[in-house]
Amino acid sequence: MQQLLFTVPIMALAIGFAVWNMRRSQAAMANMGPMFLTFFEQTGYRNPDMPNAPLPMQAEAAAQKYRAMFAGGTGNTMIEYVRDMNGLVLRHHMTYQHTGSGYSMAAGWSLALPRQPRAGWHIAEKRFGSVGLAVKEAFTNVETVWSAAYPHRVSSGDPEVDARFQCYATDPGVIPHVLAQPGFRAALLALAEVDLRVLPDRVSFSDPMQKNLMAGMGGAVGAMAAGYDPATLMQATIPVHTRIADLMYQAGAASV
Repeated sequence: MQQLLFTVPIMALAIGFAVWNMRRSQAAMANMGPMFLTFFEQTGYRNPDMPNAPLPMQAEAAAQKYRAMFAGGTGNTMIEYVRDMNGLVLRHHMTYQHTGSGYSMAAGWSLALPRQPRAGWHIAEKRFGSVGLAVKEAFTNVETVWSAAYPHRVSSGDPEVDARFQCYATDPGVIPHVLAQPGFRAALLALAEVDLRVLPDRVSFSDPMQKNLMAGMGGAVGAMAAGYDPATLMQATIPVHTRIADLMYQAGAASV
């Protein structure tokens, strides 16, 4: 009986906290224009279909797309932003495809290159494409679709990098060259999850589960501490957008 008397108030508090968080989140979702205005001002992003529109108009348009993405139902939803990155076009996208039995999702960044790089390369987490990941996902309803951008796996020459990542390149010397760029190695290792590719026409960074953005929010604990407030959480992602954009620009500049 003592355990029951102790548990019921705790459960009541937990339910009350969850309801409060839900109402807070719903109120924030209904008034997301100012949130996106701050996001656009600090990141430099714009809507690709209305790049020259006034920022308040862009913010409200972005808020409408964001609400639609999380409104449920079936179909495809894509959110995309663009920004100038030292004269190059950087795109950030989030895509959700809802079906009757589940959904698929993708997210990432893409930076257009001014010319074809001297060598193509790809650095990604070792677990991607591994048997271990396939076995783990066999017991869940999640499937990761991934393949290496280039056929030849190479060593980076850096024990810490090779312990965490798998590297592919058309020229084995390009990855040590890129890692030697000031601050690049530290920035790469600091990210929560990496899938970075230099392709013939662009640099891409894939993060379908948005683990880097979640890490910027402080993970699940940080989200709970913020009461799942969209404005607070989005503000926390701004430095992550900046770090990944800088990393991609440096990767492209060192390769072309």
